[in-house]
Order: sequence, then structure tokens, then C-alpha cells
Amino acid sequence: MSNMRVIIDNQINDAVLSAASGTTFENTLPLSNLKIYNNARLARCSTPNEAVILGGWDSARAISACVLWRHNLSSGATWRLELFSGADQTGETIYDSAEQSVNDTKALNELEWGVDSLGPTVFTDWRLRYSSQWFGRVSARSFRLTLKDSDVSHIDIGRMYLGRYIEPRINMSYGHSLGWQESTSQYRTAGGSLFSDSQEPYRVINFSLDWLSETDRGLWLEGMRLVGLRKDIFISLYPEVGGAKERDYSFAGKFKTMPSFTRAFLNNYAAQYVVEEA
Repeated sequence: MSNMRVIIDNQINDAVLSAASGTTFENTLPLSNLKIYNNARLARCSTPNEAVILGGWDSARAISACVLWRHNLSSGATWRLELFSGADQTGETIYDSAEQSVNDTKALNELEWGVDSLGPTVFTDWRLRYSSQWFGRVSARSFRLTLKDSDVSHIDIGRMYLGRYIEPRINMSYGHSLGWQESTSQYRTAGGSLFSDSQEPYRVINFSLDWLSETDRGLWLEGMRLVGLRKDIFISLYPEVGGAKERDYSFAGKFKTMPSFTRAFLNNYAAQYVVEEA
């Protein structure tokens, strides 16, 4: 099983994005919204069945993960990510995910027999969906992302993460926690009824990294300098395990505290983290 991972340096923020010939994004919901953290804004492709997104940088960037956050792709949709060594999708193809499903199907032990339809995904009854790819680090100048979905009238994506993840050499310690929280307010009427204003729930993760090496300390400390409490990240405590467990412990979020790195003993450091879904 892979250790926990965090995408901190989201290279999509600096990418020059465009739609391939035959792909159209709405003027009021443009492709550039993929680069903006804001749940009220999204990119919408109105081209039926398929969207092809092109992007690149003026210099090579380190890439080892791709995430589509808050999309509406159906259970039958597919996606393919290609990374290239040259500008404008030229040069050597240094990563090709091949066409694959955007949503994990439920494992047998997760099925609700007599309730779930045939082939349900882990997001079947979730309004919020995401898809992720994790792979060995490569150096890329450009990319092509192909999305296919014949079951929706348009394709929506709220945010895209494309960059390098960091992963501790020794995984998080036991005792980490995950829970749903709400900013919902409740009030009671004179007749005794209790009402709520029904705000969306969000997740909060607490975890400790108690076995950070000198190298790990440098990576995680630099990561906190780069994003702090200011910028959004993508975190997965159980990447690539699939199913409901990976879904539950993975989300776009922000650090809620700035951890202190304690030198526990020789060449070993420890830090505690709180991440809130954003």
C-alpha cells in the first residue's frame, strides 16, 4: 500500500491552457477556471461526448499526479492523460495513462445488495466526484487530457491538479482521524420545532508524521512555506487502494494549522497536521 500523498505544487496554475479543435468551452464558464480555486466557478465543455484539453509551460515541470476535482462525469466516462517532453504536445510521450474509467466501481464488500444498481461506482450517490492518477515522476513541457462521456449533455470540472506529490518515507502514525463537519446553524421555533439552514458538510483530517527523516523534513517544511494556509492542495491518505476508503480519505483542501517540526531524536522529526476540505 502506498503512503499518504499531497499535491502541493499545482503546475496547472502556471499552464497555458487551450481547447483542441472540435472542443468548445462556454464563454461564461471558461477553461481558465480550472486554474482558479473557487467552488462557485467551473469549466464547462458544451461539446457532446468528448472534451480535449491541451496545456503546456515555458519550461519542463515535474509531474507525478493528476486530479480532476468536482466533476460531473458519469460512471461510463473515460479519461486519458498524455505528457510530452516538448512544447505543444510534441517530442517524446513520457507518460500515457491510456483510456481508463474516471470512477472506481464499488468492491463486492461495499455493495448494498438489493439497493445498488448493476456496476455502481463509489460516487453513485455523491454530488461531489473526483478522479485521480498517480504515477512515477516525469519531466514534461506539455500535456493532452481527453475526456469521453456520452451520458451527460456537458462536462463540468471545478478544479484540476497536475503536479508533483510529496510522500513521507514512513507513513502517518496510527491515531489519525477523519470526520464530517458542518457550518449549519440550528434554531428552535416557539412551537418547539428544530430547524436547520442546511449548509454543505465538509471533511476534516488530523494526522501526525512522527518519523520524518532529514530529507522528509526539508520537503514538508518547504511545502508548508509554499502553500501555508493560503493555497489549496489535494491530499489522499490512502492513494491507489481504490473503493470507498480511498474516496473518503481524499479531497481538495487547505491546511488549517502551520505545524512545528519537532526534532524527536537524531535525524528524526515529527509534525502534526490538520487539513480541511475546501
